[in-house]
Parts: sequence; structure tokens; C-alpha cells
Amino acid sequence: MRLDIHLHSRRVTLPFLATLTARTVMISSSPSVLDIFVLWHPLDRVGKQIFERLLKHYRSDSFSGLASGVIDVYSRSASYNDEPNQPPLDIKLNASKFTVVIPVIGPALRDAYIDDDNWRKYITDTLGAATGDLSFAVIPLPLAGIDLSFFTSGTLGQHLNPYSDHSSMDIERIRENDTSILAVGSLERELNQAIIEIALSSDSVRPSLRIFISYARKDNANISSVSGNTSLHKETSEILQKIGVTKFLDISDLKPLHNWRSSVDRALISSSRYVSALLVLKTDNYAASPNTQHEVLLAKQNEVPIVALSAIKQREHRGSFLLDNIPTVQYRHNQPKVSIVLAINRLIDEVLKFVLWHESMSRVAERSFDWYS
Repeated sequence: MRLDIHLHSRRVTLPFLATLTARTVMISSSPSVLDIFVLWHPLDRVGKQIFERLLKHYRSDSFSGLASGVIDVYSRSASYNDEPNQPPLDIKLNASKFTVVIPVIGPALRDAYIDDDNWRKYITDTLGAATGDLSFAVIPLPLAGIDLSFFTSGTLGQHLNPYSDHSSMDIERIRENDTSILAVGSLERELNQAIIEIALSSDSVRPSLRIFISYARKDNANISSVSGNTSLHKETSEILQKIGVTKFLDISDLKPLHNWRSSVDRALISSSRYVSALLVLKTDNYAASPNTQHEVLLAKQNEVPIVALSAIKQREHRGSFLLDNIPTVQYRHNQPKVSIVLAINRLIDEVLKFVLWHESMSRVAERSFDWYS
């Protein structure tokens, strides 16, 4: 007896496994869910840096656990014969569940769009392919100082904030009063948010991300301030507002006379309007609070993505198994705002990973898979 395994179109014979089975095993490749194409003109050198940055990010540990091929990043820049006046290869549509194209709009791409018929047709066709199709999106990324008015009115649609080198600078060099703090990881953060909304959109509803801030109420008095007079959860709430992410913080978002427990539970569970995520501010008092334990348990029961910002100063008064196996960002006491931004970025990564994982599982379930020939 022998075991024959089909790998794509090849048959591999494994005689040493003959005692297991004599049947043929069909192995299926992982379904592709998200393809990201970074498009730039060869003379806009920063385009390659952006491509390499996104490639590194989506292959980082933040997205470990996803099957190979679920998310891929591709480049589109030089033509097949390396002629800068010729546009690159076409972008293949419908190769995955979702396709996102990011044109890096620099001076060379702008000039090519205005003066070169081939490039203008390529960009116009790429933008036009996204019309009315929820599985295909074009999200332009302008470089700083580029005016987008040269595009035909109404063609461009949604775009990312202008690209800044601050968003890739060394974190250790950022000072707490530096305006570049909010730009840390902003490219990946904004792109993730856009992809999450696209992936969960329907014909009539486009849900937005909402981050639930979970903290121990004892910290109102006990935690050291970040900027001299603001507690950690309030500082987190303010940063979320500045970067444009919807948040829920009970002390500011619950109205008087509301039933606290039911209102909190509704805010934590995702709905057609919001995709919920839980940001745990893990302090000395956090694990000892029944309310925070209820929030973490409810989030886990409803498959809400969770990330913890570990800001323990001395010791936890008690432990909690509910906090095991949660991605954690270490709080930097000399860089508190940077710590908060890093935790928010990691949480949005987790939300995207969660969405892609569920989509890949549903695609596997839809495909016929026969172990035996």
C-alpha cells in the first residue's frame, strides 16, 4: 500500500506512510482574501519605500495566525520593458475576495497623468474599475504638497491623508510634545480602517470602527497623569478623537439615568453600524475590578478583538485568566502618548486580522473539499 498526495497537478508517492491509508488525499491551497497593490511612477522614488513598508507590516507578527496567501502586497510601477513612459502591468481583478489599489500620487505620477496619454488611460481605467464594486477599491495616497485638483472632479473619491516621513520615524526619537506623535503608524492605521469598512460594507450599510476603552475606575484617582492633569483613560479618549476613530468611554459617552450595565454591553458588542474592539488599560487595579472582568469576558464571548496596554506601575492586586493570550503593548512611562498610539495601532491590526480570518474561513467552507478520491 502507498499514499498518493496531489499537490496542485503533481502526484507525490509516500511509501513510508502506507500503513495510514491507501486513498488519495486532496490538498487545497489557501484562499486569497485581500490583495493590496501599491502603484507609483518609477520616478517617484518614495513609492518603493511605501511598498516595502506595507509589505513588511502585513508580513509582521501582528498578522501571524493567518494562512499564507490570505493577505498579499504587490507592486505596480515599472513597465515590462522598464520604460518610465509606459505604465506597468495591468492589475488583475477578482483574483481575491477584496482588492485594494493604492496609487502613490507624487510629482511624476501627477505629470504623467496630465501629459502622457498611456499613463492617464491606465490611471483612469484603474479608478473607474472601483465604481459600484464593493470588492474593489482605489485609495490614493498623495505625497505631502501634492494638490489633487488635477484629477477629474468626482473621480478620485476617498483618499488617505498626505504621506509624511514622520509616520515612519524612529519611535525612540519622538518627544512627548512633538506633533508627529499622532503620525506614528498612521499610514497602516488609516489603510486598515479603510479596508475594514470596505470588507464589512453592504449595499446600504458601511459600518465604522468603534474602540471601547476599558479601565479600572479606581484609576480616576490613583494613576499618575500623562500631561499633568489628565488620567490615562481620558488621554486615550482624546487621542482617539484626534486621529478620527470613534470611541466609547463610559464617563463621557453614557447619558444620565441610562442603565449602566446594559448600555455598556450594547456599546461593546458589534452591530450593523459599528465594528467594536476593546482596548484594555491594564493597570495595578484592573484585574481586581468586577466591571473590567465583565467587559473582557463579554468581549471574548462575542469575538470582539482585544489588545491590552500594560501600564502596571508596582504590582497587580490579583491576577485574571481572562487576560491571558491577549496581545499586549508595553506602556512607556517616558513616552505615554506614543504608548497609547502604538496600542491603538495594534488593536486596529487585530480588527483587520479578525475580519480577514473570518472571511478566509467562510471561503474555505464554501469550497468543495473531498479528502478521498
